[in-house]
Amino acid sequence: MEEEKKKRRSVPWDMIFIMIHVLGAPVIFIRLSMYSGIAVPMWCIGLGIFIAAAVMRCVLAAVGLEQKSKEKKWPRALHWTARILGALLMVTAFFLPNRIGRHFEKDQFMYSAKRYVYIEGVKDGKDARLLPEELPENIRDYYFSTEPEMPMAQDYRPYACLIFYADQGQLRSFEARLFQMSGYEIAETKMPEEAGAVWKPEALPMHVFDKLLDGAGIGEDLSEAVIYVSSDGTGALLNERTGLIVIWQ
Repeated sequence: MEEEKKKRRSVPWDMIFIMIHVLGAPVIFIRLSMYSGIAVPMWCIGLGIFIAAAVMRCVLAAVGLEQKSKEKKWPRALHWTARILGALLMVTAFFLPNRIGRHFEKDQFMYSAKRYVYIEGVKDGKDARLLPEELPENIRDYYFSTEPEMPMAQDYRPYACLIFYADQGQLRSFEARLFQMSGYEIAETKMPEEAGAVWKPEALPMHVFDKLLDGAGIGEDLSEAVIYVSSDGTGALLNERTGLIVIWQ
């Protein structure tokens, strides 16, 4: 009787697991697609571990060895450890990349994590040449925004925008690095003729200008800035007078 009760108690958990995947399939698909390079492999590994644990239990029951395995504590502990590990991997894949990718814009300690999630999760390891692997020392007014992939949106391109102030040596070092890269040209910095507090240079993309003003809260004069652009939509803005560096990719 006690064994039958335990079996009946384990059935609802398996049914709940199946129903979550069936009813939540659209939500799961959209969330995993936002950071598919990281979230999908992690989810698949977790799902595989969870299913393998359940299948092993069914196999043992089919060949009549389930009762013998329960007499020893370690098979049961291994079974539930595998299930918990699989579930944790799936929960992590669902929440963690999205949490890192869409938050911590002004936290320099999270730069490497955000860069990794964007490059590996959104860009599948491509287009990493502009974003530095490590931030320069003694920078200020740091801001780093990354966007996820939107699988249902048309004509949408996820961007990353890195903004900070550096000293003249660091700015010139980054400018020299731009000169060594192929495909980047200096754009003509045209400013509107109307007088105003802050105006956008024509070569600066609007989404970068919005991040500069609304995200980073920087509203300085950009008329003397040098803008490097590429045909793939990436680029950089350097203002030698103030030390402002803006990178979009």
